[in-house]
Amino acid sequence: MRELACCSIGLIFLSDRTAPEIRRLMQRLVAEDPRSMPMSIDELLEKVQRVRKQGYAISANLSAEGVGSISIKLPTLISGRPICIAVGCTDTILLREEMRFAEILQKTVAQYYGD
Repeated sequence: MRELACCSIGLIFLSDRTAPEIRRLMQRLVAEDPRSMPMSIDELLEKVQRVRKQGYAISANLSAEGVGSISIKLPTLISGRPICIAVGCTDTILLREEMRFAEILQKTVAQYYGD
């Protein structure tokens, strides 16, 4: 569960939750493991809002130093659960190529799942 706030895939899954749900969930996780929140809940909510606006999530240097990932939710469910795809690489490449990676992911999802 720690990864919810520490990687782009977790941010994608959190983007389906309301702010009160995210607050409750993260407070519970912090009580279990204080390392599960690398930022304040307000900062996390800002990141989640950005995910909703952009349609993808990006994280760099959160789960491990020097790496990151970019994720996009797929418009389908597997066994009633949401799924997403992600691309991971060094943080330098990710931050430099964010827009290109986002466009590739969005076009791929549109190609296979429709707009």
